[in-house]
Amino acid sequence: MTSDLSPRLELKHASKSFGRVCALGDGSLQLWPGEVHALLGENGASKSTFVKLLAGVYQPDTGELLVDGSAHVRESRRSARCRHRRDLSGTDAVRGSFHRRKHLHGASAARSLRAHSL
Repeated sequence: MTSDLSPRLELKHASKSFGRVCALGDGSLQLWPGEVHALLGENGASKSTFVKLLAGVYQPDTGELLVDGSAHVRESRRSARCRHRRDLSGTDAVRGSFHRRKHLHGASAARSLRAHSL
């Protein structure tokens, strides 16, 4: 539930390490509706890591990510894939009318046709 008293997205005291390398230490940000932000810094300043934490691509080692005031916990890739398949269960891609091998063969044939016409 959105409240005028809480930011839409908030990262509190987040840190992220990759092995022995600390990519981000104690990053915090609040994003309120209607605001525009710019993220600037030198190469290697952890801008991408910070954005990936905000987007939920990475889970912070410490700190927390809040969406509309509630803690956000990223689901595992496996459960996300299962949920995505379940959501698509009525589409042609899942029912089998879209066959990957046939599609790739069609793309290969189109490349061959272009190569011969040159």
